[in-house]
Amino acid sequence: MGNKSKIAEVLFQLGKIHESKKEIILALQSYIKAFCIFKELNSPYSQMALKHISELKGKMEDEQFKNVCKELGQAPTIIDMD
Repeated sequence: MGNKSKIAEVLFQLGKIHESKKEIILALQSYIKAFCIFKELNSPYSQMALKHISELKGKMEDEQFKNVCKELGQAPTIIDMD
């Protein structure tokens, strides 16, 4: 469990780096991957990742968001999850 938690933390930080560089798609991919792991671990950090996912969704076209989710095997309704 500790390794998965660390992986999720690294993915989340990577998302922040991509976001700061305006690499929105890469940031979103990292946040979604982090969210999935945090959610699996029942970590409260899943909510923080979800917040970033929601913010990025607001900065992109719906179709673009759906495509990223599809590539990662996630439903586009991921931001409705809690």
